[in-house]
Order: sequence, then C-alpha cells, then structure tokens
Amino acid sequence: MLRIYADENGKPYKTAGKIDYVAGWYFKAAQFMTGTKVRAALVSTNSITQGEQVAAVWKPLYERFGIHIDFAHRTFRWDNEAKEGMAHVHCVIVGFSAAENPAPKKLFDGAQVTETAQISPYLIAGSPVFIEARNRPLCDVPALLNGGKPVEGGFLILTEDEKNELLAAEPQAETFLRPYMMGKDFIDRRPRWCLWLVNADPARLRKCPRVLERVEKVREYRLASPKEATRRGAETPTLFQEVRECTSDYVAIPAVSSEKRKYIPIEYLSKSVIAGNNLFMMPDSTLYHLGV
Repeated sequence: MLRIYADENGKPYKTAGKIDYVAGWYFKAAQFMTGTKVRAALVSTNSITQGEQVAAVWKPLYERFGIHIDFAHRTFRWDNEAKEGMAHVHCVIVGFSAAENPAPKKLFDGAQVTETAQISPYLIAGSPVFIEARNRPLCDVPALLNGGKPVEGGFLILTEDEKNELLAAEPQAETFLRPYMMGKDFIDRRPRWCLWLVNADPARLRKCPRVLERVEKVREYRLASPKEATRRGAETPTLFQEVRECTSDYVAIPAVSSEKRKYIPIEYLSKSVIAGNNLFMMPDSTLYHLGV
C-alpha cells in the first residue's frame, strides 16, 4: 500500500499506512483513467467511506487526479455462500471518473435513489469536504487525551474476583488498588481494578509480597518482549508503560463503539478511575462540556 499510495515523487502519503488495502485499486484506477473517458466502479468494504479513512483515501484522488463520484450505493451487507463459517461484510459500490460528467449523480440506498449535483466521498449528497484528523480542539476547550497504556501482561490489572482474593490475603494492599476502565469495561460496566503504584511507599509495598510477585511478573513479561520500548519498561515494572492519570474528574469516551448505536456512550467519571488506552479522557472538564 505504501508503494501504491505515493505522490509524483514516489513518496508515500503520510496516511497511506492507515487505509484499507482496497484503496490501492482506487488509486491505480484513477492513475489509468487520467486524460481518458474511462469510468470505473468498485465494490469495496465500507471503511473507505467512513471516519478518518475518507480524507486519507479520497483527498489524493481528488487533488491529484481530479476524479469525481458518478454514482454510489451506500452500505449493504454481503454474505458469502459458505454453509459453515459464513462471512458478513459491509460493502459499498462507488463509480468514479476524471472525465467531465454533467449528468445528475445517483446515490442508491436500497430501493431508494437520490439524484444530486455532487456525491461526497462520505456517500452523502454534497461537495467533497474532507474532515481530517487533528490533535487540538477546534475551540477553547480541554483536550481529549488517551488513557494510560498498561503493557503488563495482565499482572497489574485485576478482575473483581482477583481483587477480592488479593485483599483476603493482603488487606494492606487496598491502598494500592484503583478502579480501572478500558473502553469495553466502560460500555459493559464490567468492574476491574488496577495496582496503581505511582509514588508508592516502598516500605508499605514490601509488606505486600503478593503485589511484589505481580510486579516481578510484569518485569519478566516486558523483558521477554521483542519490542525495545517494552523491554525498557522492565526498568519500572511497578508502573504502566505509559502513565496517564487525571487529577480532576473527567469526561470519558470509549475509543471504539458499535456503529449500531444511536449515540456514543459518554460519562463524567471520578478522578479515582484510571483510564486505559482504549478510553479517551478530557481532564479539567465540567458538566457543561459533558452536556455539549
């Protein structure tokens, strides 16, 4: 993909590594149809018409090859014919060209057909406006941050049963436990806990041999990793690989949610809850920000 999705000098576009493989066929088709009256249509996974991929896939095609969408069919489910292990893939069909086409563009959605002057790569009626990823908010509001990244092999994260078992053996370890949430925990409301040993008192930690045993297993887990950054993390096995903690209550948003939901689950969480790297957090936020 990096070789295909490249500019005139052969340098890959910076987002080429993030896009679906099928986008390469769109790029090659756009190359071949330049200066011709050729038109193409491809059945594709619908990912290339959603979210961050839209700008990554389509912006180079519009700007470099001058293509436009002539017709499109919005998401439909394709099933293979296997008797066992049947696959369900959500697809779109996009017809596009670089040749002039003054005819109305047709947008299909099941049995419904809409005629429009232009079709956006998001497969809605309208001009090709691209929403690109950005690291800063559009206005003066608190930034949305990633939660901490544990990389601990499951030894610093505990289920409810594991927490209870630990406290039955070492009640003094309670001071080191904090509620913990990844995105799925947040959505499912599955209680989990983490050993949060930031600035832990060494003297108190030495009185918790079971906690120290878990810390040693974290060290061993990281040392066995093929990744250099993870191996370096073995020097601080009491801590998450990436430590991020809110010192205020915060708005929490899961990084992944179902497309079937009518809204994205969002909640105002206590600063006592440690967010994992699949849960975005907005520190120093208020109920006003939650409402917006």
